[in-house]
Amino acid sequence: MKKILRIFFILLMIGAAAFGTYFMYIFAPQVKAVKSIEQVAPNVYTMTYEGDYGFADFLASGGATTDSAMAVYIGQFLTHGIIPTAQAEAPEQEPFGCSSLVQRTESSICMGRNFDYEHHGQTMITRTYPKDGYASIATNSILFLGYGDTWQPADNIVMRMPAIAAIYVPLDGMNECGLCVADLIEIDGEAAHQNTGKTPITTVAAIRLMLDYAANVDEAIALLQQYDMHASMNVAHHFALCDTTGKYAVVEYVDNQLVVTESMACTNHRLTCNAQPTDTTLQPAISNSHQRLEQLLATPNNNPLVNSIQDVAFDGWTRWSVLFHPSQRKATYYFNADFSTPYTIEL
Repeated sequence: MKKILRIFFILLMIGAAAFGTYFMYIFAPQVKAVKSIEQVAPNVYTMTYEGDYGFADFLASGGATTDSAMAVYIGQFLTHGIIPTAQAEAPEQEPFGCSSLVQRTESSICMGRNFDYEHHGQTMITRTYPKDGYASIATNSILFLGYGDTWQPADNIVMRMPAIAAIYVPLDGMNECGLCVADLIEIDGEAAHQNTGKTPITTVAAIRLMLDYAANVDEAIALLQQYDMHASMNVAHHFALCDTTGKYAVVEYVDNQLVVTESMACTNHRLTCNAQPTDTTLQPAISNSHQRLEQLLATPNNNPLVNSIQDVAFDGWTRWSVLFHPSQRKATYYFNADFSTPYTIEL
């Protein structure tokens, strides 16, 4: 009997070891990624992911019209269906006031941006090195996954896995080719919901699309034209873009049509035309957006970019400010309007 128990115990140990080996094999990129997670500031984390994270499969499978539906697909792909991923509700719209500015000199081009949002939540700065796309740095809001504003990466590796889905909710970023992208909410526009039969993507998925597959502004715009846009949070957005050739643009959706405007600065009102929102309570915010845009456009080119961005930041609202330096392949962050403590990350 003892011999039988001993054999059973040995077989059990062998089975456990085999399962552990199999688990580590199929989850190698994910385990490496979650082990890389570090907290660099209150509510701010960094993570590096190397390998396939399923974005091409997501597009090939038909995309998604909401961020939470996209999160379900990505969660299932990244966990091989082992860890259940429930569809959660995206955050409701709250006060905002983002700004971006492109600064171009004879030798370089940089983009600075403030992400201003009343809701706190968790921020994940990611470095991704996909098998079939460009490496990039991106700033991702976990709120867009619907996890809630108190969610944090757990100490347990398995329970940290959902954090990887943050890769798919970027709000700004820069790739190895030097393309820079920033998303800004558009107060006086209408949420884009295109239905032309093309693969549907959301605003944040579009940013991941551009970072992974576009080398410059022209390629980014061409990519966007190949998909049906569905606005994240069901509010209007526009994209600020620039690249190392010195080109810059703002992409907007007007009457569900993609429109491109050449502008070095972008805030929270439509640049293509003067829209007239029916909600008169939005007028003060629209006026503030115009003031910030005029201030940014009037900034002397020799003014340090960080000063220009700081001048239009909001105390208590600016969750992060970032300067993208394409020629140096690095990004410098400032959190919660504290411009005395920079954090730099490189590709």
